[in-house]
Amino acid sequence: TLSDREIDEALFKLRDSLDFKEREHVKALLKEARGGGLYREELHKKLAKLRAEYKISEGDRAAIEEVIFGNN
Repeated sequence: TLSDREIDEALFKLRDSLDFKEREHVKALLKEARGGGLYREELHKKLAKLRAEYKISEGDRAAIEEVIFGNN
């Protein structure tokens, strides 16, 4: 699971692409998702939902997955 520090580090890496509101949405999503362990498919679905709600862009979605999971 992701610690608060790891979440903050991931968001810091995305500071140029996410505005304050987007960062808050993503931070809340990551904190919620870590409860049962963070799996790529689960995160992908949750990020896709944020994208569908126009809370993040498609580029942001891909960047967040890259920061969290790398090239795996």
